[in-house]
Amino acid sequence: MRFQIVSPPKLLLSVLIPLLACSLQWLFWPILSPRTWILFYPAAFFSAAIGGLAGGILATFIAALLGMYLFFEPHFTWVIDGTNDLLSLITFVFMGLMFSWIFDRYYQAMDKISRIADLERENQQHILKQALDAANAGIWEWNTATNQTIWTDTLWCLYGLEPNSCEACYDVWLSTIHNDHRATVEKSIKYALKNHSELRLEWRVIQDIDGKQRWLMSRGQPVLNDQGELLQYRGITIDISERKAIEHTLKEKERLLADSQAVAHVGSWMMDIKTGNIVCSKEALRIYGLSIHNDEPLEWDQFLALIHQDDRNLKQAWVEGYLAGKEPSELEFRTRTIKGEHRWLLGNCQLEKKPNGEFLRLIGTVQDITARKHREWELLESEQRFHIIADAAPVFIWLSGTDNQCYWFNKTLLEFTGHTMEQEQGNGWIDGVHPEDLQYCLHIYLTSFSDLQPFKMEYRLKRYDGEYRWVTDSGVPRMNEQGVFAGYIGSGSDITDNKLIQINLEKSESRAKAALAELQYQKYALDQHAIVATTDIRGTITYVNDKFCQISGYAQHELLGQNHRLINSGLHPTEFFTALFRIISSGHVWHGEICNRAKRGHLYWVLTTIVPFLDSNGKVTQYIALRSDITERKLAEEALLESQFRMRLATEATNIGIWEWNIITHQIRWDAMMFQIYGIAPTSDGLIDYSTWSGAVFPEDLPRQEQILQDTVRRQGQSSRTFRIRRANDETCRYIHAVETVRTDAQGQAIWVVGTNRDITDRRVAQDKLQEAFNEKEVLLKEVYHRVKNNLQVVSSLISLQARHVKNKEAFNLLKQSADRIKAMALLHEKLYQSKDLAKIDFCEYVGSLTDSLLYGFGIQPSQIKINIAINDVFLDMDTAIPCGLIINELLSNALKHAFPNGQHGHIDIRFTRDQNAFRLVLSDDGVGIPAVLDINQCTSLGLQLVARLTADQLEGIMTVDQSQGTSFIIDFNTAA
Repeated sequence: MRFQIVSPPKLLLSVLIPLLACSLQWLFWPILSPRTWILFYPAAFFSAAIGGLAGGILATFIAALLGMYLFFEPHFTWVIDGTNDLLSLITFVFMGLMFSWIFDRYYQAMDKISRIADLERENQQHILKQALDAANAGIWEWNTATNQTIWTDTLWCLYGLEPNSCEACYDVWLSTIHNDHRATVEKSIKYALKNHSELRLEWRVIQDIDGKQRWLMSRGQPVLNDQGELLQYRGITIDISERKAIEHTLKEKERLLADSQAVAHVGSWMMDIKTGNIVCSKEALRIYGLSIHNDEPLEWDQFLALIHQDDRNLKQAWVEGYLAGKEPSELEFRTRTIKGEHRWLLGNCQLEKKPNGEFLRLIGTVQDITARKHREWELLESEQRFHIIADAAPVFIWLSGTDNQCYWFNKTLLEFTGHTMEQEQGNGWIDGVHPEDLQYCLHIYLTSFSDLQPFKMEYRLKRYDGEYRWVTDSGVPRMNEQGVFAGYIGSGSDITDNKLIQINLEKSESRAKAALAELQYQKYALDQHAIVATTDIRGTITYVNDKFCQISGYAQHELLGQNHRLINSGLHPTEFFTALFRIISSGHVWHGEICNRAKRGHLYWVLTTIVPFLDSNGKVTQYIALRSDITERKLAEEALLESQFRMRLATEATNIGIWEWNIITHQIRWDAMMFQIYGIAPTSDGLIDYSTWSGAVFPEDLPRQEQILQDTVRRQGQSSRTFRIRRANDETCRYIHAVETVRTDAQGQAIWVVGTNRDITDRRVAQDKLQEAFNEKEVLLKEVYHRVKNNLQVVSSLISLQARHVKNKEAFNLLKQSADRIKAMALLHEKLYQSKDLAKIDFCEYVGSLTDSLLYGFGIQPSQIKINIAINDVFLDMDTAIPCGLIINELLSNALKHAFPNGQHGHIDIRFTRDQNAFRLVLSDDGVGIPAVLDINQCTSLGLQLVARLTADQLEGIMTVDQSQGTSFIIDFNTAA
């Protein structure tokens, strides 16, 4: 490669450009760091563009030295610390050299254009045209004054235009240039026109051919008149698309090869068989200790001088063996760098031949294996050194093979266990593991071996004295030089003391976490319940929680930066807030109730606690206010005062005393009326001893009262009771009616018993007198019922005697029915006479007696016709019981007479139910049923007419008949509550 002759000014400018870039890089370093080459790349490019190969190489090395000295760490040294910086430096130098080489090629192309121009002047026109056609080039002329151009036919095609399709001019040519290059081309043309210099242009045509990009290169020379004025430009345009593609491919391949070698640290070299010269790649030059910027080939003697003198003959024989056709083989040899360092290298090569079998060149690779050789040497000594160091180490160290069997333990571990090496080898070490930890250890150990993964475990190991100690044990897989698994190496130590510290630390951390969680819960609970705000020392609000915004009606941004005067209700005087501020500004906490005004204008009360925060000097820095909404409580207090006033009036008017008993503190409180009822002078706080009350109660009544009170507390319910007391002031006996209820807290625990006492002595005396009168009347009523029952039975007996003398069967039946009806009414009076409550009759017992009487009267055995009675807890007064009894008497008599002819067996059901005040009476049988032609409503039977009249008139009810299965009479009616 030859250097272009560069003028001193251009060479000087090439050097100044990287210096300028370094200055700008240093100026903008705080912004550009660590983009080391961001300004040096364009500097190298422009230096190469101006100074060609020589200027570009010189500028590249100057920029590399400046960047390495100023911007690589450590700064202001020539030291390169790190592979990334080295790779970055190599990449920059390579790119700078590539720029220089490209522009050198560019200048050579310019020389070619000059030669073509000379050839044009020397040869005939047709020879020139043939040459241009062959080179896919065209000639042009451009009159700069008139802007007119002359193109050869080839140029039209190169520009992507039809020949003579339009007027050839500067603007048409400019429109064929791709937008990405148009500005650059115009800039170059303006520069050339201004300086009357040569036109050197490269651009991409806007129109692709066959989907491929077309690149053109144009060179033009200025034509000047005698006065030095520019007349026109003449030049040539060449299609350089193929060259551009080759250049791009070559750049990519060279970059890839250089990067690959740099990454793999493998260099390549090539020896020409004829000349013996050797060309090395940059990585090979670096390995041999030569300058990577040396592009000159090495002669064989120069190359051989780089080899260690003891290995030169071996290297010579190795190369000659390749030339003699021996099988390829690797060669390890030493080299001596310029700095005097000896390096071990691994060489490999391949012989390349021409098609005719003639030797062409020898291509090879070289790799620096110095580190590997050192490792091999070190490996020879490492085993012994390892054993010495491991035995002296204060920790446990062990080795195992690929079969997971341990084969070596250091002296520290053997002294700890008290075992010999032979006892511990293999699986002998597991004998000392605590039985509870053995499965855990084996699982981790064997699983890690299977996956070739590091492991760490803690377990208890028996010491030589029999004590189990906590140890930590970790192991990692070992690999040989070829990366093949060679076993495990592990280490451990006694951590019993640390284990105890760790356990205590974990307990402390657990308590700390619990405390932190409790604080978080407390804050959450505080935010859920309390209204929180913080202010600075001037009273400006700096924080409010959601509860504050919710109750005040203001948004957070409306409150922050404001003073609490924003929510001042005006209810409190100025002196109130002056005293408040005096307290908190002195560093004391203030408690109190404040009335505020919400955004909508309504008032609300808050129970407030203001806490000042003090710095280390005792100076207030801010205030935090915690508030609880007590508006409902204040309203309740007002309502309570009003209620208490009314209650006092009511109790005084009704002579009712109120008392409270705290079950937890056993404190008893009476109101004024209680003291008045018991004839005791009131205490100042209303509190009394239990003996004050128990001493006033009659001794024979006290145990029962205490039992009732204890049961009420136990079941947390209510109770009422009556007892006698002896008033303290007049020794009179008074009857007291007490009512109490138990109040519980949120967890359901009984806290208070609240009750009332009422003096019912006067009412009790009146009740006693009424009871005496009632007892006398009850005796009289029972006597009346007894006499009525006897009289009805006499009438029934007379009718029965009369019926015996009646020969007419129909008349006999009528008399007998009348006697049965009278018996039914007599039976009701008998039940009333026997009842303890004269106002109610047990209807189930009455119906049972009635059915027994009818069965006996008709001479029917219970086994023939079974009567089922379903009447539960139904008690009726006399006005309802008599019609119901007569209805059952008539319907049951009809069923016994007609439903089961010829001694047929069957069932009769009587159901009587009650739902509040609604009653339903159902009497059904499974007999032959009523004939279908019989209309119940138009029936002339006296019994059914009686049933219908009793239902409608006496009970004011409704009767329905169901004949789907046998016969069912359904009677629905209501009674007063």
